[in-house]
Amino acid sequence: MEDDRLPIRKKYDIINLIVLIPVLLGAVPFLFCKNLEGFFLVYFIVYISFDFLFVIYMWIGYYVVRKAEIKAFSKKFSVENMDKSVNFKFKKKDFTFHVNGMDIELQNDRIKNLKDDEEYLYKDLKIYATYQCFFAGEIYKVFINFQSENQTFSLKLNNVLYSILKYYKINVADLDSVLNNCEMNLKTFFKSKKLKKEAVDRQLEKNFNEDIKPILALYGDKATVSNFNITIKYHDDFIINYNYTESNMYINEKLYCFVEEQDLLEFLTEINNDEYYIVEYEHKRLTATPYFKFLSKKKSNIDKVKKANNILRIFDINGLIYSKKQAK
Repeated sequence: MEDDRLPIRKKYDIINLIVLIPVLLGAVPFLFCKNLEGFFLVYFIVYISFDFLFVIYMWIGYYVVRKAEIKAFSKKFSVENMDKSVNFKFKKKDFTFHVNGMDIELQNDRIKNLKDDEEYLYKDLKIYATYQCFFAGEIYKVFINFQSENQTFSLKLNNVLYSILKYYKINVADLDSVLNNCEMNLKTFFKSKKLKKEAVDRQLEKNFNEDIKPILALYGDKATVSNFNITIKYHDDFIINYNYTESNMYINEKLYCFVEEQDLLEFLTEINNDEYYIVEYEHKRLTATPYFKFLSKKKSNIDKVKKANNILRIFDINGLIYSKKQAK
């Protein structure tokens, strides 16, 4: 991941990390303290004083760093600064950008998808500039968005892209206004918890919409989506639900495990390959996945597995194989 932090932010983060280690280690002696008196009383006063100073430093440092970030961001993306950096001595590679898993080329009157030779005329696109704040305002970026009916290309604004926009006279709605108002927008954002939450929610929705496309393509009608939840129904005895905001996967309404968003498609694809029996237990076990166990079909003797205690049912993606109720 590209690190967009300012040097002052990097130093602030490093100092916090360095100081945090002794703060945590400094609490160890209290594990052996029975009475807060003598040495332990003096140590406690010193320790609390140090912690108090550290908190004060973090609080003051945060506001100093944030103001520096706002100032640097507004200066970097001001129209005046961007105009000074305009350069029309392009190389061919300067016109190519990687976005949405494809290489696109900005041409005189269109965007071209180099992989599939698809073309999008600028006159048919909604072109606009936005700035985004990711995850509670830590990283600020400006984007130029080219939006068609079913595709959006969001390109991070830099000197090269800005120069291309000027060179081709591509009309970006309110670009100057967006750039000029960066500082004002950031200051408002900096003070508003509501705006922070809205920015995080927008990014969450964008990520979610991108991540579910291959999943819906894989499962078709078996998959349904509602309010950041993905439900995949193989049959009545095997229903997967993935909560995108929690990154938790549930099977048959029981928590199975934590799956990070970037691993979700690979995880579901492996299940869909029909290489496993899924054993569902009636009661929790002392394991990382207390209610379920995936057994390789090639290596497992399913008849032997059925005899184990605490099994509620056994199934695969095709249907129910064993049920405790049916066995009775």
